[in-house]
Amino acid sequence: MSMDIKVIKLCGEHLRSTAELEEICFAHPWTEEGLSTLTRDGGVGFAVLGEDGKVVSYAGMVTAADEGSITNVATHPDLRRRGFSHAVMECLIEHSREIGLSLIALEVRVSNDAAIKLYKGLGFEIAGKRPRFYRTPVEDAYVMIKKL
Repeated sequence: MSMDIKVIKLCGEHLRSTAELEEICFAHPWTEEGLSTLTRDGGVGFAVLGEDGKVVSYAGMVTAADEGSITNVATHPDLRRRGFSHAVMECLIEHSREIGLSLIALEVRVSNDAAIKLYKGLGFEIAGKRPRFYRTPVEDAYVMIKKL
């Protein structure tokens, strides 16, 4: 990871550009309203901003009891493979430890080799599969967990 990547905590002022990033990256993007759960109790997000102040990469998580569930991880397609997703995920993992979570879980498309490699590199392991979890296109998801 590049040491010059500055990661910030996601807040209300970043929701519009985060929603714009969602629209670029996903067939079924989260709205600003949906993303606002990441700025309230039980939710958290970390982001990297571009030179224009817009979110170019982010990761979000919601928590319940002592577990975290990663909602989405996204990096602008033009800026991938620069360590941004790794950096925001590291912040989520550190935050999870700080607040006493016992594990973090996420789903990832079985065909998303780059993401699976990223998550494995961060200590996540495949724990199961959710058939037909994704739509557009329909695809299975691996459930990956990281015990803290």
